[in-house]
Amino acid sequence: MKIEVTEIRWVDQHGPCSLHELVEASQLSADELRELVELGVLRPLPAAGSGSAGVEPEPRFAAECLVTVRAVRRLREDFDLDAHGVSVALALMERIKTLERQLRALHAQLPDSMS
Repeated sequence: MKIEVTEIRWVDQHGPCSLHELVEASQLSADELRELVELGVLRPLPAAGSGSAGVEPEPRFAAECLVTVRAVRRLREDFDLDAHGVSVALALMERIKTLERQLRALHAQLPDSMS
């Protein structure tokens, strides 16, 4: 018998999360997440102000980044992809979603007799 534990979190689309929270949610290291930021996979929110004594404030991320980092972890585990491979895979997945939305919109414009 195999028991699988699933964690469910409510993603508040208005509440930003910290790099530490992304590390916890994804089980990726902070360095791995910083690399994903450099590649443009994750985009920090604009900084509210400068850090004290010239120190950069900790980056904050939109809550939907939690979904992205979990997808990154699954891609790494399932397909053994590096950060660049994950970046390409996520871009292709987003392109597919966009094309599917466009296709649904076009189907919705067809008269009922043609669909």
